[in-house]
Amino acid sequence: MAYNIDSTKNVNGGGSTEIISPMLDVMFKRMFSIDSGAPMLCNFLETFIDFNGNDVSSANLMDKEIKRYPDDKGSILDLRVEAGGAEIDVEVQLMKLDGDRERFTLYLSKMYSEQLKEGMDYSEVHNCKSLIILDYTMPEYDRNNEFFHSFKFRDENGIVFSDALEMGIIEIPRIRDIKITQGLDDRVMWAKLFAAKSKGELDMIGNSTSNTEIKKAVYVVKQLSENQVLRREAEARVKAINDEKARLRAASKEGRAEGRAEGTEKMAQALRDMGYDENMIAEAVKRSQENQAVSKSQQAQQKPQAHKKTPPKHGGR
Repeated sequence: MAYNIDSTKNVNGGGSTEIISPMLDVMFKRMFSIDSGAPMLCNFLETFIDFNGNDVSSANLMDKEIKRYPDDKGSILDLRVEAGGAEIDVEVQLMKLDGDRERFTLYLSKMYSEQLKEGMDYSEVHNCKSLIILDYTMPEYDRNNEFFHSFKFRDENGIVFSDALEMGIIEIPRIRDIKITQGLDDRVMWAKLFAAKSKGELDMIGNSTSNTEIKKAVYVVKQLSENQVLRREAEARVKAINDEKARLRAASKEGRAEGRAEGTEKMAQALRDMGYDENMIAEAVKRSQENQAVSKSQQAQQKPQAHKKTPPKHGGR
């Protein structure tokens, strides 16, 4: 399905008031934890996850506290849910961390294996689902530019081996340029809700969807955004996340510099071992650094120009 791309810089309209992002834990957990949150949560999950026809009219939050991974500085949030005969982990990740693909796989596998207790029959183990909302893109999906990806155990012909494990990934940046219009499907509308930055954009979502639970979610986010205590918590969380992003960028830059210095020192030591004097070694190091600079400049010049973005598509189940 093709979507209209909004060509304006600000899709929210003039004068719109900022909201607490649904991607932040202070909003995400609360919007689904309120008394009327269960139907919203069920609708959200059923929109993205295949429950194989099981009833998804109720959802039970398995954890009452927000779970975070060590040292993630608030950039990762987990919400554990029971719904439709399955255990589901809904995760929001605000920045890319090393080993994310491996961690997604490991955590889903642990959810499944940890259910089995001594004396239990394998048939008693519930299916496990992960729904991961990313505030960054995964480069391997640049070609098709879809914002939602669903993974199951399948053979090369697409035949499903087992429904025991399922993982869905939503890439929020791929949805941001889609213009909000009447007739967009629920997947797009839910994703746009999480991508929303202002009350104006929320109003556009609420006015353009016929899904009553999405309309309710729009209202809830707007109302909770008026809570000054939550706003202060959100500001503190955003600051912590931005500080962590800056720390990781600095560490990456320092690591690259250290790597180049280490490589230079290894080359110099190898030349010493071969009997070259220090003047010749210094000249060799200088030429090596100059060659690296030239190579880097040539790579930058040869880098192909970015093609115009194709409209994101929603992924199939």
